[in-house]
Formats: sequence, structure tokens, C-alpha cells
Amino acid sequence: MSREHFVRAGETQTAVMDNLLNSDSGTMAHHQMVFEYTSNPSWYAIKSLPYLMEYEHECAEQTFSRYYANAMAHHILTSNPKVKTVFDSWAQNGTNVSALEKNEELKTVMLSHTPWLRDAQSEAQKQQRLATLFDLAETAKQKKKTLAKLEKLQGDSGGFPWFNGGYTNEYITRHIAAGLGHMKKLGIKNDDTPQTDRMYQNAIDALDTEWKKRFDHYLENHQTLKDYSYGNAFWHYQYARSFDVSITENSDEVLEKAMEYAFAKAEKSYSSQPLYTKLLMAITLHRNGKTKLASAIMEGLKQTAVKSDENGMYWKENKNSWYWYSSDIETQALAIEAFQEVTADLNSVEELKIWLLKNKRTNQWKSTKATADATYALLLQGGKWLDVEENNKITWGGNKPLPVDKMKAVEKEAGTGYFKITMNAPEVYKELGTVTVKNKSDVTGYGALYWQYFEDLDKIKVDDDLPLSVKKKLFKKVMTDSGEKLEEITSEDPLKIGDLITVRLIIKTNADMDFVHLKDMRASGFEPVDVISKYKWQDGLGYYQSTKDVATHFFFDQMNKGTYVFEYDVRASNAGQFSNGITRLECMYAPEFSSHSEGMRVKIEE
Repeated sequence: MSREHFVRAGETQTAVMDNLLNSDSGTMAHHQMVFEYTSNPSWYAIKSLPYLMEYEHECAEQTFSRYYANAMAHHILTSNPKVKTVFDSWAQNGTNVSALEKNEELKTVMLSHTPWLRDAQSEAQKQQRLATLFDLAETAKQKKKTLAKLEKLQGDSGGFPWFNGGYTNEYITRHIAAGLGHMKKLGIKNDDTPQTDRMYQNAIDALDTEWKKRFDHYLENHQTLKDYSYGNAFWHYQYARSFDVSITENSDEVLEKAMEYAFAKAEKSYSSQPLYTKLLMAITLHRNGKTKLASAIMEGLKQTAVKSDENGMYWKENKNSWYWYSSDIETQALAIEAFQEVTADLNSVEELKIWLLKNKRTNQWKSTKATADATYALLLQGGKWLDVEENNKITWGGNKPLPVDKMKAVEKEAGTGYFKITMNAPEVYKELGTVTVKNKSDVTGYGALYWQYFEDLDKIKVDDDLPLSVKKKLFKKVMTDSGEKLEEITSEDPLKIGDLITVRLIIKTNADMDFVHLKDMRASGFEPVDVISKYKWQDGLGYYQSTKDVATHFFFDQMNKGTYVFEYDVRASNAGQFSNGITRLECMYAPEFSSHSEGMRVKIEE
């Protein structure tokens, strides 16, 4: 059983395990309790940088991502030399492991028994490369080498192809120009700056040329650009060039007219634009002096955002799709930039970061683009995140401070302030079901409380009032005149040998999660109908199903927010009274997100 909690700056949060506080079973035996807490999760943005260094293909976008990671690391090291001690500590203490490998003792299945072992090994290798990334001499060398390769990819026009030898790709050019703009915004200056400034200017020149061609072509059949459709691509182009507004002074007359019409049109059309485009509009308009309109857009976005204690601030429509402007991570990162720059609304910025950090807690960021944008957004506060002093008051087990002997035995992780303490069976008592964290620091922290215990399976109480929940129902398949019918089974309804039983599992999650494992135990009087392990698809979920002696396992690479119902069949094969066990659901990437159904008994007659 587990409870997770995010504790905002200046707030107090309490996590409660009712089943422990109210436990009165004579057969229950404690195994252990675990409490873990991270006081400055912003450091995990840095832990994402190695992913940007590992690219399989020699394309322009991923070559830029590698340069971005090296330049970011070099900037952090040179501007804050004390940071080096943090990374040395990570390397020495073996903390650079995959999230899939952490807290192995709190999970219901060994990583080696899941389809995700190679994912964990790959992620661990990336984390081990943090040592290389924060070696100042090696980083400087790789930075130079990668920048030279990137500049070689930039054509004579200033545009970038996707791959070397290809035609100039307008979108890739926009993306890299915006990335170079991000580096300007973060104040990354080094001996490469003249070169990157030149590359940025050349990329903007290439974009200007391309857009002038488009406008000239349009004007062949129209008198003005007043009715031109200024869509997502145009606003992304304007966003990319807005990192240096002074370049508009030398802009072409057609381009200047297009900007005038687009800015005027935005006042009436912004409300119908996609979320990502609205954010691009707000930032671009703000940087070009249209602060009133930019603020109006931001106010509308704030009004339509969802705000919750669990997930911070986000938008329901922020979903992934096949369009380049429909990426939830990149959109959330852009929202952080917009609320920080346009409205200086730091409360909203913190709430937006909570969503981003919670997403990272339960998901891998799937692309170099998403990782680069998210890292940029989390580091926008400058060096402040490095200087946050840990200042928490934690009470556990009846308003008592954390056990001194336990705290002395653990070493807090440098930077993040992460620690984990364990109470073994003789040390566990009911009052440990409550933990309170008073966060007096300037950033949000998060933690989790775990309770492991032994109990008769049919006495286990349901634990599903959580971000992740599962319920299990059994139905007997009955043939009637109108066809097949399902009749729900309770512990009072006897079955017959040979009866076909449908197991129905109802899963609810209030957040997107990766690497979700479901273990469905079954009565020893049941035999599975489908015994072959294979990949399946049901109710919008793709999963790998593996049948073992005592349980059927389901492995979901990804589970998006929502409710899912899926079924599989077993057959009554042995007479007697049996415990049907429980169904346990957990995110292997963050085991504090878990749930289980209640236990029940089944009776099978000959």
C-alpha cells in the first residue's frame, strides 16, 4: 500500500493510510514501512540531459540536441563550480540508475521478469554518462565538435535539412533557431557565442526568405495579405525570430506587412487557435510590444486551465497527436515560459512545473525535442534552483520527528535532497500511517509512504481511492435463448466444475503513466483459457499478457489518463473453497502510484 504527495512551497501536506490506522485483523503481520522524500526535484531536469546526448541518427535536430546538452552542462559548471561536487556525489553513491531499477523491494515483480529490462539498462547507461557530461574538459571538447558538425549541416541559405544532403526543411530550421534562442534566453555565453549568434541569424534569414516566397506567391492572386491564414507554422516562425527583436528593423517590407496583418488578426482569432499556438502568439506579441493583447491571451488561458492539488495546473486539451504542435510536454514547457515572461505570474509557473515534474515522475520523456524544451522550462528561473536551501519539518507516527538513528544511517542525495528510511516489522505501529511535511523552502518537494504487510488474501481490504485504482469482478458465462449472458459472482454463489468465468478488470488513472504492471491473482480452482503469452489490444489499451501459475500479468508500456475495462476468461477446474487473491496495479517507474482490489473467496462444486 502506498501514498504519494507533492508539497508546495510554504504549504503543509499530510499523507494518511486509513487501512493501517484502522487495522484490527488478528492474522495481519507487518513486513516494513518506507518513507522517501525529495526536497528539490528541479535537479531532475539535469538528470534528463544525458538523453539529449544519445542520438541514433545523424539528423540536424538530434545533432542540435547533443550540442544543447553539452552547452547547458558547460554553462552550469562554469557559472556554478560548486555543482561539480553534486555530480561527483551522484557518481560515487551509485544514484545514476534508471527509475525502473529504484525501489525494487517495493514492487510486486522483479524488473528482470518484465518486458522492460532493456529499457532500464538503456536508461541506466544514459544516467551513468552524467559523469562524462559534467567533466568540464570533455564537455568543452564535445561542444566544439558537435557545433562544427551542426554548422556543416547548415546550408548556404542558412536553413537546415533534416539529414545531410537533403533539401532545406523549414520546420527543422524553425526548431533549431528557436533552440538557439532558448540558449540566448538562458544567458548561455561562451567562446561559441559568436558562432551560434551567426548561425541563429543565418537561420532567421533563411526563414525570412522562405516566408517571403510564400507571401509573394499568395500576392500573385490577392491584392493584400489581410486574409492570409496565419497559422501554427507562421507563429512558430515569429516565435523563433522573437529572441532577437532587433532583427525586425532590417526586415523586408512584405514581411513587415505580414506581421502587421497577423498581429491585428490575432486580436479576433486567437481564441479559436490550438493551445500551443496561443502560447506562441502571447510570447511573440509580448516581445514585439503588444503587451495588452498578449496579457489578454494569457488571462484567457489561465481561466480555461484546470487547477488541482494533485496535478497542478494544466489544460485538458493538451494531448499528444500526430501534429508537430500537439505535444503535451513541449506545450507545458512553452506555457511555463509564457506565464513567466508575459505575466510574471510565478504562482502559475510553480503550478505548471508541478504537472511537468509529476509527468516526469511517472513517464519517460519520449523525444529529444520534448526533453530539451522541458529542461529549458525548468531551468528558466536561472540559478535560483541551485541555491534552494532544504527547509522541511517532517513528522511521522504521532507528530514525532523522523527517527534520529534512521536519519544518521542514510545519506541524503546531493542536490535533490532525496532520502529513504525503512522501519522493519518490529518497529512498525499504527500511528506510522500518518506523515506530515511542512515545506518551508522556495520549491515544491515530493515524497511517498509505503506499507508492506502479510494478510490472508480474502481479508485484504480494497485500496483504490488513489490516482491509480483497480477493481475486479467475476462473471459466469451463461447461455440463454437470447444468447450469451454474464451473471456476476459473489462469494455466496457456488460454481460448477466446467463453468466458464469472465474476469473483468476496471482500471482508472488520473494521469498518463509509463511502464504500468498489473498482477491479477486467481483461485487455484481456476485454470486460464488463454495460456500463451502475447501482445494484445483491448479497450484502447495495448499490453503484453503473460500467464503464470498463480497469476496473470499485464504489462502496459503506456497508459493514458482515463478509465479502462478489459476482460479475460478462466475455467472452473477443481472443486473446493478457494481464495481468489487480489489484483495489484502499479507504475513500475514510480511505485508510490499503486492500488489493489479487495480479496474474495469462491466456491466450486462438482
